Amino acid sequence: MKSKNGLAVMVGLIIFVLLIGLAILLQSAYLLYAATAVPILLVPFLPDWSSTQTLRPGRRTSKVRLYRTAQEEGEGFLVIEADPGAIQWNKRKLLFSLEGVPVHTGDPLPASSAALTVLLYDLSKHGRKKSRFAIELAHLKDRVSSLSYTTDEVTRLVIRMEDLSTLDPAFQAPRTTQVRKGLEA
Repeated sequence: MKSKNGLAVMVGLIIFVLLIGLAILLQSAYLLYAATAVPILLVPFLPDWSSTQTLRPGRRTSKVRLYRTAQEEGEGFLVIEADPGAIQWNKRKLLFSLEGVPVHTGDPLPASSAALTVLLYDLSKHGRKKSRFAIELAHLKDRVSSLSYTTDEVTRLVIRMEDLSTLDPAFQAPRTTQVRKGLEA
């Protein structure tokens, strides 16, 4: 929640509690009516949590894996590999963090998987968190509609690391441990 919105919600809650308290103390129906209007006025200031999906690949039950590919020339790619149904395509944004992303040194992506390239146009920087980025899922859905497969078949999202550093010039690709074992197809 943004600080301005947070302040508005806190002030609104305090006014609501005060009006309810005064309505009970003074036994006034008008103060009770005024108190019921306060939550309606607070709705525009509430955060929209249901429109984003945050990827947390480090958990045991996670259906999503993030890794970077190792390239001799250039910075390589960031790959978001997900089980079918793990990406909620009805959301607006897909948030991910670059902290602790391992480097995969094995074979490149298998040809049998349906991969979708995430362009610089599809990416945005998270406002407050430095190493967090967002993917606009509506852009990807539009692009998939012209392809021969559906969003349910997409198992990998591929992002150029160069695009991430373009979004945030202060961003340096994190130096992490290398993963040497292969991934299941």
